[in-house]
Amino acid sequence: MAASASCATLRCDQHCLLSAGGGPSCGCREGYVLVRARHCQPTCAVGNGGCQHHCHQTTGGPACTCHSQYLLAADGQSCIPSCAIKNGGCERRCHNTATGVRCSCPKGFQLHNDQRTCLDVDECAVNNGGCEHRCINNWGSYECVCPTGYKLQPDERSCLDVNECAVNNTCEHFCTNTLGSYYCSCDQGYQLFAGAHCGAINECSINNGGCSQSCVNTEDSYYCQCKEGFRLHPNRKDCLPVDKCAPLRNPTKAEVSCYHLEDYSYEERCTVRCREGATFISGPHEYYVFTCGRHTAFTWTAQPDTLNTSFPSCSELAVTPGYKRLARLMVTTRLSDNNTVESLLNGLTQALREKMNYCNDKCQLRFLSEKLTNSKKLKKRLHLAPDQQVVRTKFEVMTFPSSPHQTCGRRCLKRYAKRIFHNTGHQYQVLPKTYKARGRMREACPDGFIHVGKKCVACSLGSYHNIRKDKCVECSAGTYQPDEAKTRCLSCPPDTLPQVPPKSGARNLSECADSCPAGHWSADGFSPCQPCPAGSFQEDRGRAGCTPCPLGLTSPPGAASFSRCLGDREVCHQGHYWNVSSKQCERCAVGYYQHDVGASSCIQCPASSTTDHPASTSVSACKRHACGGYVGDLSGVFETPNYPGNYPDNARCTWVVKPAKGRRVLVVVPEIRLSHDQCGDYLVLRKSKSPYSAVTFETCSSVDRPMVFTSRSRRMWVHFRSDANNTDRGFRILFVTYNKEYHGLIKTIVRDNKLYSLHNHLAILRDRELLPRLLEVVAEPIKYYEYAREKDKLFPSSFIKLLTPKVRRFFSYRRRRK
Repeated sequence: MAASASCATLRCDQHCLLSAGGGPSCGCREGYVLVRARHCQPTCAVGNGGCQHHCHQTTGGPACTCHSQYLLAADGQSCIPSCAIKNGGCERRCHNTATGVRCSCPKGFQLHNDQRTCLDVDECAVNNGGCEHRCINNWGSYECVCPTGYKLQPDERSCLDVNECAVNNTCEHFCTNTLGSYYCSCDQGYQLFAGAHCGAINECSINNGGCSQSCVNTEDSYYCQCKEGFRLHPNRKDCLPVDKCAPLRNPTKAEVSCYHLEDYSYEERCTVRCREGATFISGPHEYYVFTCGRHTAFTWTAQPDTLNTSFPSCSELAVTPGYKRLARLMVTTRLSDNNTVESLLNGLTQALREKMNYCNDKCQLRFLSEKLTNSKKLKKRLHLAPDQQVVRTKFEVMTFPSSPHQTCGRRCLKRYAKRIFHNTGHQYQVLPKTYKARGRMREACPDGFIHVGKKCVACSLGSYHNIRKDKCVECSAGTYQPDEAKTRCLSCPPDTLPQVPPKSGARNLSECADSCPAGHWSADGFSPCQPCPAGSFQEDRGRAGCTPCPLGLTSPPGAASFSRCLGDREVCHQGHYWNVSSKQCERCAVGYYQHDVGASSCIQCPASSTTDHPASTSVSACKRHACGGYVGDLSGVFETPNYPGNYPDNARCTWVVKPAKGRRVLVVVPEIRLSHDQCGDYLVLRKSKSPYSAVTFETCSSVDRPMVFTSRSRRMWVHFRSDANNTDRGFRILFVTYNKEYHGLIKTIVRDNKLYSLHNHLAILRDRELLPRLLEVVAEPIKYYEYAREKDKLFPSSFIKLLTPKVRRFFSYRRRRK
């Protein structure tokens, strides 16, 4: 009992042993060791010490270790795989940590709930990815894409309008850039076709150019000619007998009475009088007699002569004359970096001439001229800085007082002169002490009025006061003036101007378009007009006669087109015309087209173009047949005929590229548009003309995505053919030659799928501005780093990141080999 009590006191883990001396002690089973007199700790002999892999016996007990490429778990016994074994079970990135492996995902992905796999992040789902326009989510990334006509900015978020007009040869004549697009236009006398080409128009092929007699075509225009005994009408189309007077136009606010004098070879005379309350602006007369006949060469002449104007007209507004006197004033100014002396004076002149400032209701200044002086003595006397310029200006000081002894006040003049110069848009300083009045006072009329006898009469409607000449001048064609006493005419709105030369001296907005409409005529082409008589027609505006219907045909009065002459007969469809000789509709010949129905003739295609077939219905059928592009020493272009319009039927084009020794050829194909008609249209790039030579590329169908490839041979023979079936836009393919020592680098770049995986990379290969710049680097890759630094604002950073490591690796390997 005593021994048991002693063992209970020891509280041994396993055994309690009595020693020979009778005292108790703790003991352990085999494979265990006694620790701290009573505890039993297992050794590696028992269950491998609890270790999953290796057990090592230490003074502190068993220590566990793991096989190679495994990590010891947090419990100190278990072993887990490291990143070295199947990437730790991670799909993308694996990290060894004290607690085991940890998986992570690259940018553009997020870790799945299983903590192993990665899921793509749709960046476009949040705020459109920050893109200004369209956002496209890619696997592990995204990109901003711009609409057609825009390009991505270096920030790879915003879009900028592409200025297509900045690229040479976008248009043949004129190019106008618009937001997201552009359009081409041509010089006068040329017609646009195929979207970008211009060809001289044969206006005489279109209804004889509208000429009533002969039409003469010139390089960029045409003109009408009259037979002997006729003279050309002011509308430049009709022909009038030389022995016939044109009707006299009724002057403004005047009454006209005309009669014939049979005793004087039917000479015509008209008497013109102003209405009651109105006065002639042409002179101090009560009436004028206008005569037209053989002795005046059938032109109207006035008796007595008109003095203040080139035409008779009446005005109801008159005032008492005032007085004027010349004055001189100097101003100083400084030239900026962007201004020259000429631009300074021109701007000052234009600004001052448009201003009329009153000192009071009876006094005004009228600017006349300016002159720059470089007198050093004058600058010194006026204490001016060396960069200051002195401008001498000349004014007319005009006054309209009740007494001729009253004049404009000096203080008033200076004050308002300063205001004039202050409002010209440039910094001027008036020099008050330089004001000088010169000469005697003379009678003067206010602006808008001229001297007629002893009073000032306002310039009439349809005219303006030319202050320099001090005359009333009739408003030119395309302008009008509805009021009296004005110093300029107003421009007619463009949409109101007729196709024929507009009327001069227009008195209101309606007279801007005052020409006889189609189906009507008058002696001068302006109102009043009368309808074309039965059996005739008139398709143009502003004509002095009508065209008779062909023999055997007739039309109702006021017919405005040739089709009215056909009556119930067959109306010719588009692409056809009425042949007067055969009296039936016939097809337009090759090289001609007709877009209207019921036409009497066909329109010739612009110069250097023709149609593929007869009966063409629009100018778009007119095509150039010459092969486009060029082949240079270092670069060139292969272009189908008529590009960017459709290529013609049965086209045959061949280009041969012969690079210098030691150079290879790189080809860039932005797109190819060929008609799908059983390989009737075909493009091939191969070593030579021989069909058995090495082929680099061939196709008989369209290619929508850009392609870049190197030639399989040093020389290259390019051939394109089309059949007579369907056509399409064709292609514009670029090539560049490069030194063969760079062949490995070029091949690495063009075979990288990343070059074609992003929309913005494809856009560069289509960009007519950026692509040639990129080809410059291909020709000389050694300049790439300099190019990348200078051009990084042109290309997206993703494109630079694609090229830079390849170029760096190539030149680094090249240096090591040397």
